[in-house]
Amino acid sequence: MRKSFFILVVFTTMFAQIVNAKEIRSMFGFYLDLPKNYKPLQNLNLNELFKNNPGAKFNKEFLDEMMVGTAKGDMDIEYFFPTKKYNPEFNNLYITNAKSNIREFMTFEFKVLCDGMRDLFAGLWNRSTIKQYKCVKNPKEITQKSPIIIKLVHEGPFKKTKLFNYYLEMNNGFITTVSLGCEIKNCRVLEKDLIKMTNSLKN
Repeated sequence: MRKSFFILVVFTTMFAQIVNAKEIRSMFGFYLDLPKNYKPLQNLNLNELFKNNPGAKFNKEFLDEMMVGTAKGDMDIEYFFPTKKYNPEFNNLYITNAKSNIREFMTFEFKVLCDGMRDLFAGLWNRSTIKQYKCVKNPKEITQKSPIIIKLVHEGPFKKTKLFNYYLEMNNGFITTVSLGCEIKNCRVLEKDLIKMTNSLKN
Protein backbone atom coordinates (compact mmCIF):
# COMPACT_ATOMS: atom_id res chain seq x y z
CA MET A 1 0.00 0.00 0.00
CA ARG A 2 1.34 3.40 -0.92
CA LYS A 3 1.37 5.01 2.49
CA SER A 4 2.36 8.45 1.27
CA PHE A 5 -0.84 8.69 -0.80
CA PHE A 6 -3.02 7.76 2.18
CA ILE A 7 -1.08 10.20 4.36
CA LEU A 8 -1.84 13.12 2.09
CA VAL A 9 -5.51 12.20 1.74
CA VAL A 10 -6.05 11.73 5.48
CA PHE A 11 -4.23 14.87 6.49
CA THR A 12 -6.13 17.07 4.12
CA THR A 13 -9.27 15.90 5.75
CA MET A 14 -8.31 16.00 9.37
CA PHE A 15 -9.46 18.85 10.52
CA ALA A 16 -30.80 22.61 8.92
CA GLN A 17 -31.87 22.02 5.56
CA ILE A 18 -31.11 24.75 3.09
CA VAL A 19 -33.92 27.15 2.31
CA ASN A 20 -31.68 29.89 0.98
CA ALA A 21 -28.04 29.71 -0.04
CA LYS A 22 -25.59 32.25 -1.39
CA GLU A 23 -22.87 31.62 -3.94
CA ILE A 24 -19.36 32.43 -2.77
CA ARG A 25 -15.93 31.89 -4.26
CA SER A 26 -13.83 29.38 -2.39
CA MET A 27 -10.25 30.19 -1.48
CA PHE A 28 -9.38 27.33 -3.87
CA GLY A 29 -10.82 29.15 -6.87
CA PHE A 30 -14.08 27.32 -7.45
CA TYR A 31 -17.58 28.47 -6.49
CA LEU A 32 -20.07 26.95 -4.07
CA ASP A 33 -23.48 27.60 -2.60
CA LEU A 34 -22.98 28.34 1.08
CA PRO A 35 -25.90 27.08 3.18
CA LYS A 36 -27.97 29.59 5.10
CA ASN A 37 -26.65 30.44 8.57
CA TYR A 38 -23.02 29.49 7.84
CA LYS A 39 -20.00 31.78 7.90
CA PRO A 40 -16.73 31.01 6.09
CA LEU A 41 -13.29 31.09 7.66
CA GLN A 42 -10.81 31.21 4.80
CA ASN A 43 -7.03 31.09 4.32
CA LEU A 44 -6.42 28.79 7.28
CA ASN A 45 -3.27 26.66 7.09
CA LEU A 46 -2.62 23.40 8.95
CA ASN A 47 0.72 24.72 10.18
CA GLU A 48 -1.10 27.61 11.84
CA LEU A 49 -3.75 25.25 13.20
CA PHE A 50 -1.14 23.10 14.95
CA LYS A 51 0.78 26.12 16.21
CA ASN A 52 -2.29 27.82 17.64
CA ASN A 53 -3.64 24.65 19.28
CA PRO A 54 -0.72 23.06 21.16
CA GLY A 55 -3.12 21.27 23.49
CA ALA A 56 -5.03 19.50 20.71
CA LYS A 57 -5.50 15.83 21.54
CA PHE A 58 -3.83 14.33 18.50
CA ASN A 59 -1.09 11.72 18.44
CA LYS A 60 1.90 14.03 17.87
CA GLU A 61 4.40 11.22 17.18
CA PHE A 62 2.01 9.70 14.67
CA LEU A 63 1.56 13.09 13.01
CA ASP A 64 5.30 13.56 12.65
CA GLU A 65 5.72 10.09 11.16
CA MET A 66 2.85 10.65 8.73
CA MET A 67 4.16 13.99 7.57
CA VAL A 68 7.59 12.76 6.50
CA GLY A 69 7.96 13.65 2.83
CA THR A 70 4.75 15.69 2.62
CA ALA A 71 4.34 19.43 2.31
CA LYS A 72 2.33 20.68 5.31
CA GLY A 73 2.51 24.19 3.96
CA ASP A 74 0.33 23.21 1.00
CA MET A 75 -2.50 21.89 3.17
CA ASP A 76 -4.97 24.73 3.51
CA ILE A 77 -8.41 24.45 5.05
CA GLU A 78 -11.55 26.44 4.41
CA TYR A 79 -14.03 26.16 7.28
CA PHE A 80 -17.74 26.96 7.31
CA PHE A 81 -19.22 27.38 10.77
CA PRO A 82 -22.94 27.38 11.64
CA THR A 83 -23.96 30.66 13.22
CA LYS A 84 -27.15 29.43 14.89
CA LYS A 85 -28.37 26.45 16.93
CA TYR A 86 -25.32 24.16 16.58
CA ASN A 87 -22.08 24.28 18.56
CA PRO A 88 -19.51 25.19 15.86
CA GLU A 89 -16.70 23.51 17.80
CA PHE A 90 -18.18 20.08 17.02
CA ASN A 91 -20.45 20.86 14.06
CA ASN A 92 -18.85 22.39 10.96
CA LEU A 93 -18.21 21.96 7.27
CA TYR A 94 -14.79 22.29 5.66
CA ILE A 95 -12.98 21.90 2.37
CA THR A 96 -9.39 21.00 1.59
CA ASN A 97 -7.62 20.88 -1.77
CA ALA A 98 -4.33 19.01 -2.10
CA LYS A 99 -2.00 18.23 -5.00
CA SER A 100 -2.47 14.57 -5.79
CA ASN A 101 -4.01 12.31 -8.41
CA ILE A 102 -7.41 10.98 -7.43
CA ARG A 103 -6.97 8.16 -9.91
CA GLU A 104 -4.62 6.55 -7.41
CA PHE A 105 -7.73 5.56 -5.49
CA MET A 106 -8.61 3.36 -8.45
CA THR A 107 -5.37 1.37 -8.22
CA PHE A 108 -6.31 -0.20 -4.88
CA GLU A 109 -8.62 -3.09 -4.17
CA PHE A 110 -11.54 -1.22 -2.64
CA LYS A 111 -11.54 -3.10 0.67
CA VAL A 112 -7.83 -2.37 1.06
CA LEU A 113 -8.52 1.30 0.42
CA CYS A 114 -11.32 1.39 3.00
CA ASP A 115 -9.31 -0.46 5.64
CA GLY A 116 -6.28 1.73 5.03
CA MET A 117 -8.25 4.94 5.49
CA ARG A 118 -9.87 3.65 8.67
CA ASP A 119 -6.52 2.63 10.14
CA LEU A 120 -4.93 5.99 9.38
CA PHE A 121 -7.78 7.93 10.95
CA ALA A 122 -7.54 5.62 13.98
CA GLY A 123 -3.83 6.42 14.27
CA LEU A 124 -4.56 10.10 13.96
CA TRP A 125 -7.14 9.91 16.76
CA ASN A 126 -4.55 7.96 18.82
CA ARG A 127 -6.75 4.86 19.02
CA SER A 128 -6.14 1.23 18.18
CA THR A 129 -9.23 1.20 15.97
CA ILE A 130 -12.32 3.27 15.16
CA LYS A 131 -15.71 2.51 13.66
CA GLN A 132 -16.05 2.89 9.92
CA TYR A 133 -19.72 3.43 9.21
CA LYS A 134 -19.43 3.80 5.43
CA CYS A 135 -16.88 3.49 2.65
CA VAL A 136 -18.66 3.90 -0.69
CA LYS A 137 -17.47 4.35 -4.25
CA ASN A 138 -19.38 6.89 -6.39
CA PRO A 139 -22.23 7.58 -3.93
CA LYS A 140 -25.56 8.20 -5.68
CA GLU A 141 -26.34 11.42 -3.82
CA ILE A 142 -23.33 13.23 -5.34
CA THR A 143 -23.80 14.47 -8.91
CA GLN A 144 -20.32 15.89 -9.54
CA LYS A 145 -18.30 14.59 -12.49
CA SER A 146 -15.06 13.06 -11.26
CA PRO A 147 -13.00 10.01 -12.28
CA ILE A 148 -14.01 8.54 -8.92
CA ILE A 149 -15.77 9.86 -5.82
CA ILE A 150 -15.25 8.26 -2.42
CA LYS A 151 -17.55 8.71 0.57
CA LEU A 152 -16.23 7.91 4.05
CA VAL A 153 -18.02 8.06 7.39
CA HIS A 154 -16.00 7.38 10.51
CA GLU A 155 -16.24 7.74 14.23
CA GLY A 156 -15.09 11.30 14.94
CA PRO A 157 -12.17 12.50 17.06
CA PHE A 158 -14.48 13.64 19.87
CA LYS A 159 -16.97 11.69 21.96
CA LYS A 160 -20.32 11.13 20.24
CA THR A 161 -19.22 12.65 16.93
CA LYS A 162 -18.89 11.46 13.34
CA LEU A 163 -16.70 12.58 10.45
CA PHE A 164 -18.08 12.57 6.88
CA ASN A 165 -15.75 12.98 3.88
CA TYR A 166 -16.32 13.20 0.13
CA TYR A 167 -13.16 12.90 -2.00
CA LEU A 168 -13.41 14.09 -5.60
CA GLU A 169 -11.55 15.89 -8.36
CA MET A 170 -12.55 19.48 -9.12
CA ASN A 171 -9.32 20.34 -10.94
CA ASN A 172 -6.90 17.99 -12.63
CA GLY A 173 -4.02 17.07 -10.33
CA PHE A 174 -5.83 17.94 -7.10
CA ILE A 175 -7.97 16.00 -4.63
CA THR A 176 -10.77 18.11 -3.20
CA THR A 177 -12.29 16.91 0.06
CA VAL A 178 -15.59 18.22 1.37
CA SER A 179 -16.13 17.23 4.99
CA LEU A 180 -18.53 17.45 7.89
CA GLY A 181 -17.72 17.02 11.54
CA CYS A 182 -20.87 16.68 13.61
CA GLU A 183 -22.31 15.57 16.90
CA ILE A 184 -24.23 12.38 16.23
CA LYS A 185 -27.51 13.99 17.33
CA ASN A 186 -27.09 16.63 14.58
CA CYS A 187 -25.58 14.57 11.75
CA ARG A 188 -28.79 13.68 9.95
CA VAL A 189 -29.71 17.34 9.42
CA LEU A 190 -26.20 18.64 8.77
CA GLU A 191 -25.39 15.88 6.27
CA LYS A 192 -28.00 17.45 3.97
CA ASP A 193 -25.98 20.68 4.04
CA LEU A 194 -22.84 18.71 3.23
CA ILE A 195 -24.46 17.00 0.23
CA LYS A 196 -25.95 20.20 -1.17
CA MET A 197 -22.72 22.12 -0.78
CA THR A 198 -20.71 19.32 -2.43
CA ASN A 199 -23.10 19.19 -5.38
CA SER A 200 -22.96 22.98 -5.76
CA LEU A 201 -19.19 23.12 -6.40
CA LYS A 202 -18.29 24.48 -9.82
CA ASN A 203 -15.34 26.08 -11.58
